[in-house]
Order: sequence, then C-alpha cells, then structure tokens
Amino acid sequence: MRFIHIEVPDLEQQQTINLDNFEEMYPTLKLPYKLQHPEHVKRSKDFVRLRLEKYPNGLNQIQLSDYVEIYQDVVDKQEQEKVRNDIEIVLMYYNRILSKSVFCPESIPLADMRKIIYDYHTYSSRIRYIHFLFVREFDNWRKEIDMNQQKEKRRKLEEAELASFNDIGCFDNEGNLQYGYWRNTLFTRYFEKCKMKYSLNRLRQAQMFGQKIVIDCSFDETMADYEMISVARQISSIYHHNRFHNDPFKVLFCGYRETNRGYQHAVRLMSDVINNPGYFFNLHKESYKELLPGERLIYLSPDARKLMDEFDPNAVYIIGALVSKTHKSYFTYEKARNEGIECLRLPIHNYVQLKPGVKRVLSFQVVIGKRL
Repeated sequence: MRFIHIEVPDLEQQQTINLDNFEEMYPTLKLPYKLQHPEHVKRSKDFVRLRLEKYPNGLNQIQLSDYVEIYQDVVDKQEQEKVRNDIEIVLMYYNRILSKSVFCPESIPLADMRKIIYDYHTYSSRIRYIHFLFVREFDNWRKEIDMNQQKEKRRKLEEAELASFNDIGCFDNEGNLQYGYWRNTLFTRYFEKCKMKYSLNRLRQAQMFGQKIVIDCSFDETMADYEMISVARQISSIYHHNRFHNDPFKVLFCGYRETNRGYQHAVRLMSDVINNPGYFFNLHKESYKELLPGERLIYLSPDARKLMDEFDPNAVYIIGALVSKTHKSYFTYEKARNEGIECLRLPIHNYVQLKPGVKRVLSFQVVIGKRL
C-alpha cells in the first residue's frame, strides 16, 4: 500500500479566514502536506478560495440522520448502539474541524464513514482520515481541472482540423492535383470512433470463437478495501487491453455479486461498460464450474507444485483476482485442490533472472498481459 503522508493542521492555532482577509491570512495557515507541494501551491490556494466563495457562511454540520442505514443494518442491539455511538463521535470530530479549520471536507461519504468506524479506532487516526478526505477532494478537483483543459485542447485541435476539411476535392482552384486527406489519396481518415467500433467487433467474434480465460473474483472476503480497489483497476486494465488486441480472449469474470465491495469498486470505474451488454463485459455471479461444465479447467497459481510447460488451447485457464499486499499464501492453490481442479504455475524462474529472495508472483493483470 502506498503511504500517503498527511500532516494534520493544528486546530487550536487555526484562525478565522474569509474572503475579506484571505490574501493576508492564507500564508499563515498550516497547510496539509500535499497542498504544500511545489506543483500544487498555486492550485491549493485557488481551491481554498473557491471553497470560501462557494460556502461564504461555512459548511453545514453533518447530521446523524445521514448515516442511519449504517447502524440499522446491524442486527445485534448492543452492537447497533456501539456503531451509533461511534458515528456520533466521528461527527463530533468532523464538526470540531469544521468550526476551527478551512481544511475540512464538504461531507463524509457513507462508504468512508463505514471505513472510519470499523477500521480506525483512535482519535488521531480518525482526525487524519477526515483530513485525508479534504485532500482527496482537492485531488478530484485538480484532476477535473486537468481533464477539462485537455478536453478544451482537443476541441481546438479538432476545430482546426475540421476547418481544413472545408477545402476538399482532387483539384485546387488552379486545377492542380492536391494530395492529402479528402483529396487525391488512396487513404482516408481513420477516426477514433471507428477504432472503438472495430475493437467491439473483435470482442464480438471472441464471444463465439475466442479462447476462454476465467478471472476468479470470489476473494472479496480475504482482501482489505485498498486491495479491492487495486483489483478493480486491474480488471479495468485487463478488459481494455484485451479489447484492443488483434486476437482477444473471451474473458469471463466469475464469482461477482452486486453486494460485493469489489463489484462496487468496478462499477465506479467502468459503469458505462458493465451496464451496457454491447461492450461484452462478461460479468457472472456463477462460479466457473457452474458456468463451464465439462470444460477442462486449469487454475494458475504461484503456489502450484507443477510447472506449466506449454499453453493448451483446449483448456480454460483460471486466474485468481487476488491482490496480496499482505501475506495470503496458498489461497488459489488450496481452492483449486479442494475443487479437484488441475493447478499449474508459470515457469517464471526458467525465463527471468530474479534477485535472491524475490517471490515468483505476478499480478493477475500481468499474467493476462503475458498471454496477450
């Protein structure tokens, strides 16, 4: 897990800042660590100013009623009361920051409130997480600004290109041949939309004739939330790399359920793809044994005893969607053995010279990439 240093401002030393005294007071503020970075100094100042313009009277306090569903989901009455008390404590921390510091997030999303009360139990860790939410809001705002600037740049380039298309035809005004797009040429413009449609056509063919590969997404309970986010990102990368490959696989994502955290992270990254059947994102709640009865299944695991000597096109290979930033040895191997499935490992040491002590473990995204 990448360590993010978040320097928590001293609440007792924060003074009231508003638009009238902004230029005078801002240099005296103790900024969160990331906002002190040379690349973000100007933007952090703009962000705080925009926050003051948007909320001249300050942010509204968060109410307990916004988080009712968190403690109502708890069956045990005693545990329910404990969760409710934890939420009230976090709200007290938040409202204290709100009253004393400008570096306060607009709100605490439901998922983050769950994370705070279940994963963070000390005063300092909860305060740091609340300040992390403010830094995350700054990052999202900064990325949105960058994205809008890139869109504007692309729009201007497209306008310049379209302006040149007004002058089309094989001959110029003097009757001489012109060479170029939409003029005298054997070629035509290959637009991005055409490329996207063509990639979907290859995926469509892969649904009928492609080599099947299974991504086993049933390891939610064994991973922390940050590991699940990494899984969702790798799944997104696998889909897009496979989509634009000349000979894509038929990739099946098995063991996904809508209640799983992994599914929620994946939807957040690829909602337009997952919810559109025309993109051929094969998401299944069934296990691979239910989905592929009668197929020869081979589970690829770094803990397998037997090496994979050659690729068998008649077999269906299974790769576990497991991120093990903490120690999770033998999970995929034990699962394959319990289900009576052949288990192999890639012969990494036969082809790659690794340093002493380095594990022969690849991320499941890299394993798919090797097959592509």
